[in-house]
Amino acid sequence: MVDQAITKCKTLSESDARHFVAHGWIVVKEAVPKQKAEDIVACAWRELEERGIKKGDPETWKKEPYIRTGCPPNVSIMASRGDKEAAKQKLETRTRYGLPPESPLLQDVAPRALGAQVDCVGGRERVAAPEQIALPDSLAVNLCSDDSKLGEEGWRSTRAPGWHKDGWHYRHFLDSPQQGLLLAYIYSDLSPESGGTQMCVDSVG
Repeated sequence: MVDQAITKCKTLSESDARHFVAHGWIVVKEAVPKQKAEDIVACAWRELEERGIKKGDPETWKKEPYIRTGCPPNVSIMASRGDKEAAKQKLETRTRYGLPPESPLLQDVAPRALGAQVDCVGGRERVAAPEQIALPDSLAVNLCSDDSKLGEEGWRSTRAPGWHKDGWHYRHFLDSPQQGLLLAYIYSDLSPESGGTQMCVDSVG
């Protein structure tokens, strides 16, 4: 059954697909076109600069080490449910920082990202409305952390602050559609241990 699913993959290589089956995670490189990623990052920096966080001055990053850019998730959710005030706020926020009125669809701007996702779950037919999946352009930005709080073992320690389980705040069921596949988009190059999302791989699965 697994081999049959792997042979159906159209974006992931066989080795990538087998890695996902064995380990529960996979890195998909060049999933988003470079220019699109740069555009999203530029919009985020416009908002950060307005808040006094300067791209060229890391000292200002300490002002708000963790910050969300773009439209707040709760506003987007309310807008999607027909709340007119939320829809107005969403449009104003996105327009202000140079984002399009709606997040672009993966099938239009990042088909490789969409292809990898549907491969991971066993095919396009297993995804509800794959043509409606959008590319995230409101970001959760981690600018810096206070290394003094990490202790002697550093960030690798399970006692370091920041470790968490995504989706911990709501109850999951076997047929829950909300988070069947967790995605972490990276829109700019990262050096080792330079601040990207860390994943505790032995907790996956």
